[in-house]
Amino acid sequence: MISKQKIKFLRSLEHKKYRDIHNSFLAEGDKTISQLINHFSCEYLAATQPWLDANPHIAALAKEADTLTPQQLSAASLLKTPQNAIAVFKKKTATPPNRKGRDPRLLEIQALCRRYAPQADPVIGGISPAESLDL
Repeated sequence: MISKQKIKFLRSLEHKKYRDIHNSFLAEGDKTISQLINHFSCEYLAATQPWLDANPHIAALAKEADTLTPQQLSAASLLKTPQNAIAVFKKKTATPPNRKGRDPRLLEIQALCRRYAPQADPVIGGISPAESLDL
């Protein structure tokens, strides 16, 4: 059974403002949920009983799960023709930059490039940097 408050919450995730406030997003449909469950944290899962019976591994990964009737599912769905399941996933937060304002992943890539790249020759094309300037 699903409460009216939960239905309002699910329908509010249609708007970017509420997705940002709750740091969550809504996914509907068998294939979408089965693909996202491996990459995001599932906060809530609402599905019909046959779907839950066919996908117990997905229901086990959700923090909270409800069994719904098709009528309740259509009330909570954002689609004209509702699917068998609806899930709320937590968004991933971006990696904060380090104190110099650089992304730590970029620093790792730069360090690897410096480590494995051949040492650059200061004289490029037979002309030194000082000679290339016409002073």
